[in-house]
Amino acid sequence: MNGRKAKAIRRQAKLDMVDWLKSLLTEEEQSNVTVDNVLQLAPKQTHVRAFGQFKHSVYSFKWFVKQVKLGKDWKDAIG
Repeated sequence: MNGRKAKAIRRQAKLDMVDWLKSLLTEEEQSNVTVDNVLQLAPKQTHVRAFGQFKHSVYSFKWFVKQVKLGKDWKDAIG
């Protein structure tokens, strides 16, 4: 993967994170969430240990990047 594609994936992951975070908040708090500050508002824990394995923590930045790479929509993980 070249740098342009990686940058586009990270950009899309940030946009998906903004959408996800805004879906959890009230109308007043939604205006505070932007692409610039979404990483400060998101969970800091990136990995979880389960059954002797380390996996990406759900709804972390790395998880969103992985979902974009796989071509999946983050909304499918909810239901």
